[in-house]
Order: sequence, then C-alpha cells, then structure tokens
Amino acid sequence: MRATLSAALVLGLTAITISGPAAATIAAAAPSTTTQSAFSGREVFNIIRLRVTSQHPKVIAKGAFRAIGYLDGGRVTTAVFRHGTIEFRHRVASTEVSGPNLQTCWFREWQRGTVWVVGATGRYAGIRYRGDFWTTISAQLAHGSQSGCGTKIVRFRELTHESGQVS
Repeated sequence: MRATLSAALVLGLTAITISGPAAATIAAAAPSTTTQSAFSGREVFNIIRLRVTSQHPKVIAKGAFRAIGYLDGGRVTTAVFRHGTIEFRHRVASTEVSGPNLQTCWFREWQRGTVWVVGATGRYAGIRYRGDFWTTISAQLAHGSQSGCGTKIVRFRELTHESGQVS
C-alpha cells in the first residue's frame, strides 16, 4: 500500500510516523495557529464606576454578544466576564474639565478617544475590536472651611461608553 500523506508525531525523544488515511485525519484535527472570533457586528461596552475608590467597575457588553462583568485595571484594561476576558487599550484624543463650581463644589471631566482590543481569552479568544469611546466623570468635593471647596470627593460617578465593530 502506498502512503498518500504522512505526519510525524514527536513524543519526548521518540518519533512515530503515521501514513495513509490516518495521517490525513490527524492533520485535519490539528488546531489552527490563527484563532477566529465567533462574533461579528457592532458592539457597545458601558463601564460604570460609582465610587472613586472602586477597584472593579461594572462592565456591560451589548451587541454581537451580551455579557456582564467587571474591569480589572493595570497597564492594560481587562474586562473580566464569566466565559473569558478582553484586554483593551485606549488612546485619549481630548480631555475637558469644568469646575469646580465654588457654590456646589461639583466638577465634571470629559474624555474622548479610540479603543481597541489587544488580547482575549475563553469564549472571546481571537476577537478583534476597534471603536471610539467617551468618558464622563461627575464629582462633588466636600465644602471647605472658607466657603470654598475642599479636596475630598464626597460624590462620584464615572460612565464610559465604547462603541465599535467586532470581528
């Protein structure tokens, strides 16, 4: 019988050669080196932080897939969901700050920019995503002793909205 296809399987120091139809079956079952995402279309991520000291703000994903999880900060922002993680990078294009209002001690900050995925695990492995984001921070400082504003934040709300295409 003539071999049509052969594949080598190396286990430790021993090499075993398989040929014929069995080799074709093994080659077809071998994992691909490039992973393709199971998702495509528009995706929106909303990130909500209600305390300035919150280490893990809530993340809600809607669109090509739905998921609820939390953010784990660091050099790369990681969204942690039940079935995997997605790592994001952000590039800020503009920042505006307003206030504080000396009577109410409220201030606001806005940021806009671009966001993209740099890695993913689990169900989201192979996902590609690029889009735009905006962040709004509203906070109130404690009133100071001389009818001004102090430095301690007493109320805080941060909302980030990311919208883009996933593939």
